[in-house]
Amino acid sequence: MTDAQAQPQKRPNRRRKWLFRLAAMTLAPAVFLLVCEVGLRAARYGYDTRFFEPARDGRYYVIQPAFGRRFFLHDRWPVATPQQFPIIKSHDTYRVFVLGGSAAEGFPAPSFSFSRMLERFLRYRYPSVRFEVVNTAMTAINSNVLLPIARECAGYQPDLFIIYAGNNEVVGPFGPATIFSGFCASLRTIRLSLWLRSTKVGQLIRSLFVTENSKDRNDSGRIAMADFANERLSPVDPAMEGVYAHFRQNLRDIVGSSRSCGAKVILCTVATNVRQCAPFASMHSAGLSERELRQWERIYEDGVALESAGKYAEAIRKYRQAASIDDQWADLHYRLGRCLLALEKFDDAREEFILARDLDALQFRADSRINAIIREVAAGADGVRLVDAERAFAESKLTPHHLPGTELFYEHVHMNFEGNYLLAKTIFREVEQALPEWILQRRGGGLAPSIDQMADELALTGLDRWWIAFKISQQMIAGAPFTNQLDHAERMAAAAKKEHSLQHYTYPESIDRALERCLEELERHPDDLPLKKRCRKFITFRKEFDQFRREFPGHLQQASEKPPERAGKNSDN
Repeated sequence: MTDAQAQPQKRPNRRRKWLFRLAAMTLAPAVFLLVCEVGLRAARYGYDTRFFEPARDGRYYVIQPAFGRRFFLHDRWPVATPQQFPIIKSHDTYRVFVLGGSAAEGFPAPSFSFSRMLERFLRYRYPSVRFEVVNTAMTAINSNVLLPIARECAGYQPDLFIIYAGNNEVVGPFGPATIFSGFCASLRTIRLSLWLRSTKVGQLIRSLFVTENSKDRNDSGRIAMADFANERLSPVDPAMEGVYAHFRQNLRDIVGSSRSCGAKVILCTVATNVRQCAPFASMHSAGLSERELRQWERIYEDGVALESAGKYAEAIRKYRQAASIDDQWADLHYRLGRCLLALEKFDDAREEFILARDLDALQFRADSRINAIIREVAAGADGVRLVDAERAFAESKLTPHHLPGTELFYEHVHMNFEGNYLLAKTIFREVEQALPEWILQRRGGGLAPSIDQMADELALTGLDRWWIAFKISQQMIAGAPFTNQLDHAERMAAAAKKEHSLQHYTYPESIDRALERCLEELERHPDDLPLKKRCRKFITFRKEFDQFRREFPGHLQQASEKPPERAGKNSDN
């Protein structure tokens, strides 16, 4: 055999060697990881990453409490309000999934969330149809978490998705001002990280490098806004562009996942308190010199003094002079808004209040660009309807001068009973437009329930109203970052006044009536898990009444005081 004939035989051998080496470098580790994954699963290592799991009776899906663990880098993670829905969907059922953060969850009282009110609206109008409105919303989560939830829910035969989200894009998981995990400019990297955390091998590796114990956080076992008090971010920080890009793509993918299973989608803009919620933090422009800063501070302080004296027109001139030096200070625009409102220049005031919200350096509220993205995504997708909640709240007859405040909100974003009712009613109009013909033909109910009827339907009692007022005044706005707000003192005074006006509902006989009312409603809806939770809370509260009164003197009626007489069925509402 000649050299020329032998040469072609050597080349295939070299190729086979390189292919073998490449296979050894890739397949061997893959097989090893696969074996480890199977072994860890067999040993039941790690935690479940599903949102829902079958209940023990095999009839229902229920919330899987460890779902949020992979999104948070410490030993506390949020858990959604208890929910359940049948594993086998009946032919006469219309199934709705609600996605969002704490505002959609109904914080601080999920029993009175807009989703529960929406379900009642639908039952009133179509009494022969079974509606399942499943609220998957959770505290502190953003669109990075909503996408896995939406993809899972797409496998449970949904008919409709309702998305009310956008408040936590900056502070939620992978946001630039979060305490949970570092910000990442690459959405692909974020999703790869989340996928790895869903594997047992990934959970093991994470446990080796991440200490799941956070001593510098609060010890209450819950995620609190105070944890974020030092996580300030300028609204013009380059990272904000990544926030908006990630939110847009996540929202598009949520819509795509929802539409892929045949479900329709309702996207909601996010309503916020702009009139009676000062910014949580303010930051100056980065390029401000020391001389400009001292000049700005002098002029700003002059404006504050004039505003305090009620000289609003003069204060406005000072504030605008300060803004000509640096217009990035959020509190400056909030003060401008208050002065303009006092002078009844309502349109100008609204612009300043909105700008103050958008410039907030602790971004717990959806800003104008977040809502613009929601409108953009809704307009660009088939089968998607828009509910402009921001506009609905501004145009509500309860809202003075198109400036939403505490008539609809407890504090910055969490809606009170009236706010949840308004949102539910607004969404209900769009849901009716999305209902299939077989449901529309079965319309048999009367008018939608009034707000008083809704309160009775959900068994809202005076004790509930006091409990919420107590939680807001003593556990929410009493701490950071609310203490940094320039209007904190007046808001605390208003909250304390509200709580005091409801204290008579804490008398033992009132507690007994509240429990009785909840038990009556539970007989009608025995599968209502949030209602069961409220009943247990009332029972515990009644047993521990004396201890609670000792721990919080002045927040409960003294036993010697006589409770008000009950005027009628709904006197506690």
